[in-house]
Amino acid sequence: MHNEGIIVTGANGFLGKNLFEQNKNLNLLTIKRTDVSNSNQLKLYSRDAELIDAQDSQYSEFTLIHLATLFSVDLNTNNEIKDANLDYGQGVLKKIEHLNLKKIIYTNSMFGFYKDEDARSSYYSVTKNLFSEYLSRYTKDRSILFEEIYIDNNFGSNDKRSKVMPAIFKSFKNNYSNPIKNPEAFMNLLFIDDVVKRINYSLESDTSGESCFIDKKMIRVESIYKFIENYIFNKSVEPSLLDYQENDYISGYPEIDLKNIKLTPHEKSLITATNEVMA
Repeated sequence: MHNEGIIVTGANGFLGKNLFEQNKNLNLLTIKRTDVSNSNQLKLYSRDAELIDAQDSQYSEFTLIHLATLFSVDLNTNNEIKDANLDYGQGVLKKIEHLNLKKIIYTNSMFGFYKDEDARSSYYSVTKNLFSEYLSRYTKDRSILFEEIYIDNNFGSNDKRSKVMPAIFKSFKNNYSNPIKNPEAFMNLLFIDDVVKRINYSLESDTSGESCFIDKKMIRVESIYKFIENYIFNKSVEPSLLDYQENDYISGYPEIDLKNIKLTPHEKSLITATNEVMA
């Protein structure tokens, strides 16, 4: 991949930061949101925030990894959701349309397959799927490879988002009370390192089409808390504390395809993240 420039949107997000951190050997570049909306000239930046010349001969072709997104179910944020999930992506494509783009990798959300109708019909889900359709037409018209990867909840020790896993880790780090509001809820959960491996697989191959990169079972959120609690206070690992059930999505979602990536067992990934958070 020496001659390939890899443009990553959402580089400052949780997945984007881990992608950069774990791929020091790749020519990962990013494009700033302000440059897309305000500048007439394409500006790309290296991992060290150095402005680089996109037309430089060192890059004979490019791949776009589109991670940028805004998750919210607040109706008052619809304008911001549209800007992040639709307008920004279209603006990026206009900026880079003169480059030799060979592939687009897009991470979509399983949110649109939840049994909760409010989740499926949320403006977040709608905009994610509208941009998916836009990318499908865009790449087909230009003979560009397009791979769409559906993911669900992911976690790691450096996750600062307002989500349940960071809240759980924060509660133990700061001796807060149990933050889980719905103890009987189940969720599909993957370690961030595994998600990065999946993106890397797509970078290294000519794959296209859509697939899900999710666990084949969901895990009860309260059991995650109990597992971590036991590990911290009793210094023991008890996988039996983790409670699983079959995935609870509506039918019709893309096939689960792990691309021969062996997912990190939850007991191992939870311990790894806990150790890093508590260090």
